[in-house]
Amino acid sequence: MEEKDFIKEKIVGQKGSWKKRGKKVILLFLSGMIFSLGAFLTAAFLFPLLPKTEKKKEKETVAFSESESTELESSTEETEAIEDVVQSEIQKFDFPISAYDSMMGNLKNIIQEGEKSLVDVEVSSGGADLLTKEKKQGNGIILEKTGDSLFVLFPWNSEEGEEYRIRFFREKEVEGTKVSESKKDGILILSVPLSAFNEKEMEKLSLIPRGNSRLLQRGETLIGIGAPSGKLYSTVFSYVSYLSYEEPAIDGVLEEIELQLAEKGEGNIFFLNTAGQLVGFARGSEESYPRITGLSDCLEYLARLSNGNALPYLGIRVQNTTKKMAELGIPEGIYISEVEEGSPAYNAGIQPGDVLKKGNGEELSSVKTFQEALLKQNPGEIYRIAVLRYNGKEYVELEFSCPLGTR
Repeated sequence: MEEKDFIKEKIVGQKGSWKKRGKKVILLFLSGMIFSLGAFLTAAFLFPLLPKTEKKKEKETVAFSESESTELESSTEETEAIEDVVQSEIQKFDFPISAYDSMMGNLKNIIQEGEKSLVDVEVSSGGADLLTKEKKQGNGIILEKTGDSLFVLFPWNSEEGEEYRIRFFREKEVEGTKVSESKKDGILILSVPLSAFNEKEMEKLSLIPRGNSRLLQRGETLIGIGAPSGKLYSTVFSYVSYLSYEEPAIDGVLEEIELQLAEKGEGNIFFLNTAGQLVGFARGSEESYPRITGLSDCLEYLARLSNGNALPYLGIRVQNTTKKMAELGIPEGIYISEVEEGSPAYNAGIQPGDVLKKGNGEELSSVKTFQEALLKQNPGEIYRIAVLRYNGKEYVELEFSCPLGTR
């Protein structure tokens, strides 16, 4: 018995008294309380310092709906407010009837001053006497005055044997003489001797001031005087609707001017800008008004014609080569897009697609230099021109001799 108790005691251990076990329980309970309190205080201190996590938002549903009536009312109120502001500003703009009258008065003065330069031209042809001659009417404008003559610009294609009587200030008739003309452009220059006018009549004569048509802009107002309705001393107001400054033309380039005009008209029109300067003209016919001739395009022509010289004619439609042409392999220079049939250039063998490079051995770098060089020549003279022509593989230089015609 004693041996068994010894062995059991060694392995299991001796049982303590109830007092000792109660003391341990109390100590364990107190330790748990202290630990819990410490944990609580620690968490309370650290929680505010921890990063906050946002609550996941629910996905918002997209919905379309009609505007509420209150929103419509608000929008209407805003629109009315804007309209009130606009109306208020318009009312503040001072444009009284007197300002309108002043503006129209200025235009009226421009017309009256311009019409002092207008002339009525009676053209007679055929027949042996005044009773059998065919008579036509046209109108022109006084362009220049020298020490002994007046020069009249008369857009007209003349015929052999025509005679011209020019009426000034609607009453004074004087015999006119043809100085020179360009049939190609439909321009005729007439002259009248100053000796046909007395001193009082001389005071009435007025030269039309000349302007620069190259300064025109789209939307600019032009005043047409002459005979836009077919009757002399009628007037038309228009504005520039289109402009192109390098329009390919025969033996040069032109300014293309388009105006808002009636489709038909029988009389010539001379266009003035709001400064009262002549900037262009159009020759009317029973069918329609052709292109407007810008004054800047023909000033050199008019000067030469007024001096009694004819204009040379080659007959090629030209333009400066462009970047797109260069990309296609066309050499830099003056591109010939058309050769008029029967023209000096046509008869000499020049072809569309040729590139003009020289005239009488002089380098021609642009259409402008070509125009200037050609104007130095006279009809009937031989004009040697060099062109580049594509032969299927490359461009080669060819030279032609062209007896110039009359424009």
